Amino acid sequence: MGIRDDEYQLSGEVELDDGFFKTVSESRDKSEPIKRGRGSQQQTKVLVSAESTDAKDEYNPKKARQEEES
Repeated sequence: MGIRDDEYQLSGEVELDDGFFKTVSESRDKSEPIKRGRGSQQQTKVLVSAESTDAKDEYNPKKARQEEES
């Protein structure tokens, strides 16, 4: 994966977002109570980054339909 990541370079506006995926751990101690929220043993943290562009010149079908109706 590291070699592939060298091929991509984000530029301009970059958006970051974090989130959680529900995961199942078979090695978890069943006698230990499960925590809730961010510290839960059933969640895995992920961080996603994406390059964004200005949408001013993009085609917007909803806006086009509203202009046709006017």
